[in-house]
Amino acid sequence: MSFFPSLRVNLAKPFVALRWQLTSLYGDSWWADEAQAADFQLLYNGNAVAWGSTTVADDKSNPSAEQPPNLVDLNANTKWLAFQTGPKRTRVRVDFTSNAGGWVFNQYRYRTANDDQGRDPTGWVLYGSYDGTNFIEIGRETNAVNISARKTWTNTFNLTI
Repeated sequence: MSFFPSLRVNLAKPFVALRWQLTSLYGDSWWADEAQAADFQLLYNGNAVAWGSTTVADDKSNPSAEQPPNLVDLNANTKWLAFQTGPKRTRVRVDFTSNAGGWVFNQYRYRTANDDQGRDPTGWVLYGSYDGTNFIEIGRETNAVNISARKTWTNTFNLTI
């Protein structure tokens, strides 16, 4: 994978891959060890964008019922949970790969999971790719508002391009 900060973003062209790189959690400590979310949703002008056929993977270990594909099932009763294996500088990365042409979107949000608020992401970088190899930063949050309510959508975040 390559990162090309000089690539131009074309919001009319579908992204075929996304990378959600978490950088902080609500309950952050030097050795925070778990991150979670019920769903990750793409939006175009406030309307949901269908994921279609999508492969989702992360770079951490997960309980058998709380795997990365739960992020795209739009079911508040399922979740993705990642056990981190080191200090926060080795944060979780989630890769979404389209198997059906990609996604055109200009906003996104995630839904909190069913339990521990301390696992909720509050900082991240979102990358997009038009070819699945070269990625460009399209979103960054460093202090996202955290909500104590469980199974609740966060604020909507606009792409930062």
